[in-house]
Amino acid sequence: MAMAALRELIDYDRQCLALERQGEVTLSDAEFFGAPNRPPRLHALDHLPEDWHTLLSLPPALKALEQAKGRSEQIVLFAPIVLAFREWQNRRRLWEPVAGVFCAPQGQRLRFDPSDLYLSQWLTAEMSPDEVAELRASLETAARQSPLAFCQAIQTLLAQKGMTPIASTRLETLDLPAAAFKPSFWVVGEPSYDRTLLDDLERLRSLNPSGTALDFLFRPPAMATPSLDDVLLALANPIAPTLSQAIALAHATRQPLTVITGPPGTGKTRLIVGLIIHGLLTGKSVLLASRINRAVDAAVELAEGLMGKGCLLRTGNEQVRAELAQTIGELLDRTEWTKDGELFSSLPQSLWRLPSSAKSPENLQRSADQLATLCQHLNGLARKLRPFGLRPAEGKWRRFWWQVRWHLFAGERRWRAFRTAWQQAETLVEQLESEWLPEARQVQCLLLHQRLSDLLRRGREALQNLLTALNDRRARLKAFESLIPLGFPIAVSTLSVGQNFPLSAGMVDLLIVDEASSCDPASILPLLYRAKRAVIVGDPKQLDHVTKERWKNVKPIPQLRSAKGELVEASFGTSAFNLIHRLVDEQTFWLTDHFRCPPPIIAFSNDAFYGGRLRIHAVAHESQPIVVQRVNGPHRERQNSLTNPAQLQAAWDCLLRWAHQHPRRSLGLVAPYRAFVDDAMEQLQSDERLTPLRERWEREQLIIGTVHRFQGSEVDYLVFATVAGDNATDRHRRWVEFPNLFNVAITRARRQLVILVSPVFEERLVLTRRLLRAMPVALRDLPDLNRSFAQQVSDELKRLGIPHRLGCSFHGDPVDLLDEGEEPRWGALLCGWDEAIAMTPLEFMALWERRKMLRRRRLPVHLVFPPDFDGLLATLLPFHRPDVSLTMPSPHG
Repeated sequence: MAMAALRELIDYDRQCLALERQGEVTLSDAEFFGAPNRPPRLHALDHLPEDWHTLLSLPPALKALEQAKGRSEQIVLFAPIVLAFREWQNRRRLWEPVAGVFCAPQGQRLRFDPSDLYLSQWLTAEMSPDEVAELRASLETAARQSPLAFCQAIQTLLAQKGMTPIASTRLETLDLPAAAFKPSFWVVGEPSYDRTLLDDLERLRSLNPSGTALDFLFRPPAMATPSLDDVLLALANPIAPTLSQAIALAHATRQPLTVITGPPGTGKTRLIVGLIIHGLLTGKSVLLASRINRAVDAAVELAEGLMGKGCLLRTGNEQVRAELAQTIGELLDRTEWTKDGELFSSLPQSLWRLPSSAKSPENLQRSADQLATLCQHLNGLARKLRPFGLRPAEGKWRRFWWQVRWHLFAGERRWRAFRTAWQQAETLVEQLESEWLPEARQVQCLLLHQRLSDLLRRGREALQNLLTALNDRRARLKAFESLIPLGFPIAVSTLSVGQNFPLSAGMVDLLIVDEASSCDPASILPLLYRAKRAVIVGDPKQLDHVTKERWKNVKPIPQLRSAKGELVEASFGTSAFNLIHRLVDEQTFWLTDHFRCPPPIIAFSNDAFYGGRLRIHAVAHESQPIVVQRVNGPHRERQNSLTNPAQLQAAWDCLLRWAHQHPRRSLGLVAPYRAFVDDAMEQLQSDERLTPLRERWEREQLIIGTVHRFQGSEVDYLVFATVAGDNATDRHRRWVEFPNLFNVAITRARRQLVILVSPVFEERLVLTRRLLRAMPVALRDLPDLNRSFAQQVSDELKRLGIPHRLGCSFHGDPVDLLDEGEEPRWGALLCGWDEAIAMTPLEFMALWERRKMLRRRRLPVHLVFPPDFDGLLATLLPFHRPDVSLTMPSPHG
């Protein structure tokens, strides 16, 4: 059954990929004008007929039809106007239809479909989905009328952008960018991505996914809560994870499939390196893959910083393999593993001389057993205390009889036993954090160094074989297949998988897919087949998988079943992350501890995009973490994009000032418009005044690009140029503040963010103004924390006139009760008997950590159980009601 479902899914994805290819219509000069011994890519008309029947009967249409029949993936596109522009990277001239109508073969003729339109990137770049849909509808209406009406509609669009098409007689000499009349039939559909993906998919059709991670698409495993033992072992990982990272790490090391949501700055790269370290310690092979090269590079850079060069072998295209050859050469020159990595260089010299028998973290198992026993004891005591509830606040006789019951039924004795057990559990967790976990991490570091040295000795021959095979595809596949079982971790981009690894079932123990939200669902199928287990890491609130429109023509969409039996559409338009996230019924492990951005920036993102889940550990390094610089003046339109000379000049002034003030810090310039970025790169190369910045750019200490360039990157000081000027409209606002792009743009900054904005355009902005109002102390209502005990306490505080907030968060940490005001003077975490009855060791650790973090932020926070309520009142009344004294006696003295 799984094989049949796999074939259906692959056939669907291959059709979608074919249509995606056909939506990429860009030709070089040689392809556009024709080259010897190469078939023509377009067939031009000498005039444009008035109706479609005549047009499709002309010789150029028939020639295009005959050529397209030769290859199943090719299709014919009719386009009346062509656009010429220059590619920034290598200055090549490229040609692209402005818009066109796809024509499918039907017998001996072409059949046009006015609803099947091609819209160039130039035409749709920097437009919201709603605007693209509106544009598509207007062009479809014109296409249904006639070829002439379609051509006229395109001319009107060009005129709105200040561009007039010229005659096609001067194409070789026109000034770029330019549009020209050249009614033609284009033969499109040449693969523009790695051909090996198609080869892998074709082979997968006849293979059985059983025993591989690919089988999880058809039989998704249920997600499980990690055990306390596994979480403590994860906490002992040399990366020193937070509790949220450790829980995700513990699940990923034991379970067949793990889905992890990693918002900006929450340490997902560090978690990935932790998984790689666990693989090295346990002798399991790990493959890291991502569609975004920068994400792969970031993991390699962090891993090598912690463990030394060569600990994570990076492969990919020819250039990357050349760098890998150099790394392998350095590894072969060693006799044992280096101690240069941060994990090894920080170890005391005395520790290296300890016998291996003295290096066992035996305290962890004992701690897990003790904490589990204490929590069970607390559960039992809370169950016996539950009938007492909260002491009545009013009514003399009600209070009297409650006091009688408290003493008759040993309430005081049980309460004292509960407090003692709670304090013992807190002492145990404190000892774990301060003594036993640091010791265990040191032992793990020693074992890790031993494993790497042993791997280097055992893998010397395999490394030598790989070094000699890197330039031979067949030999390279075999060399990697021999290297992987030894346990060498490997990193690769998804586009280069088939160029480096054979399609062997379960050849790696663990596959990690990073930035899976930007990965298409077809590319992940061969990856999953090559693995036994999988970890899928992504964030749907950052950049998503981008597709064109034509895949929507493929029907039917395959249906899969989630772990709970729910139907899930495996559409090509969804990302790999979203598909697998839905297959596990949206059960994901959230990384909730944020360490990157200044508090006001992440407080905004936390509130706007992440539902208040993130705990803000970052501190402000600058007195003004967010600076708004208002720049007057209009923007200019070019190539259907925007640029703004005034904002560019302001950006250079800011970057030059930072370069002088912070010579060791990284800088960045991000903008939502490609034309602005192109102007910036051109000036950077030509303006002598910008020499200090050009030198930083060459050293990769300066990043300039659109938001897509910044995905996976971060800098200390960032300029965010909105570009849209005084003449901007709501259409520009929708693009500048497109939620996922806006979230990525602002969260790249570690120390300071400068926003360049037109004061006129600023009045239209919504998210930007919310960002500027974001408070370093984030307060967010959390109604789901409105539990019965918390409600009882809140009602009594209201009766006594003590102002407070019920159920909110402080720097992302949930707080049951919080003093009103922007700088709260007190907070309270409430634990009723129902919560105590159900409390697990992991929940106890989470509550202990939350209390510790709140205190670290200088918030006096009280942990309150029902018998503690009178003590809480005695503490709070002097703050709010100095005229009132507490006369009610405490039930326990």
